[in-house]
Amino acid sequence: MTTELPSSEKGSLWLPVEELFRALNAHDVDAIGAMHVPDAVLRHPALPAAVTGRMAIAEGFRAIFRALPDIQFPLDEIRLYVADEHHAAASWRFTGTMTGRIEPPGYAPTGKSCSIEGVCLYEFADDPQTGKTLFARHTVVYDTLGLLQDLGIMPRTESSTAKLTAGLQRTSVRVSHALHRQPAHQ
Repeated sequence: MTTELPSSEKGSLWLPVEELFRALNAHDVDAIGAMHVPDAVLRHPALPAAVTGRMAIAEGFRAIFRALPDIQFPLDEIRLYVADEHHAAASWRFTGTMTGRIEPPGYAPTGKSCSIEGVCLYEFADDPQTGKTLFARHTVVYDTLGLLQDLGIMPRTESSTAKLTAGLQRTSVRVSHALHRQPAHQ
């Protein structure tokens, strides 16, 4: 059974999670990388693919901090849900302003702010040398479309631009299916 625990009762898993969010707020990519086992895997919607290893994880967060240099996670809003001694999830919210490029794919800075809620799924492992609890698997989940809409990269669904984009996408699929002689779905 998974339950949310008050911070005083979260035990040993609260410590690495709190340390991670403090490092995220400080934009300390070296500390973030060091909190993961050497072959840790990070899956993050802002990255084009899963990344493996401390250096790759640090670089992934560095790219995020370049795009949103004021990103912050209010610590008092983080909730930890513990499944067992090696698995947990944390819900959180971040705020930030896009004053840098999102690479890839190369979105230009918009100067717009966002406030996004999300969840991280964690698998932990103990460092055999220090006994410290480290992140082995780190999966980040949030409303990517909502983020892109907040930042002004994607139009809101009720906008005429969104309706035009959807119409162009449907037309593109129909043309593609016609060229490849596959039936188009309505």
